Amino acid sequence: MTKLCRAVEAAKFVEDIIESDGVPKEVKTDNATAFKSEKFRTLTNKFRIKHSSRIHTHTHQLERWRGALERSKDTSKRTW
Repeated sequence: MTKLCRAVEAAKFVEDIIESDGVPKEVKTDNATAFKSEKFRTLTNKFRIKHSSRIHTHTHQLERWRGALERSKDTSKRTW
């Protein structure tokens, strides 16, 4: 996967969060290059989202977090 693809994925992930839950005040990420991209920076600046990139995590932890987020979305859709 290219750096551009990862940057687009990172931005899309935040856009999905904004769409489902509203604009967060802050996004905390690890130091991956996707989160340092111009596309990601433009998105966080546009919505005035504070970006902290001091979290050190492993890919498998991110996958578990994404899975938990998806499950919570499914649950919230069912409760409406």
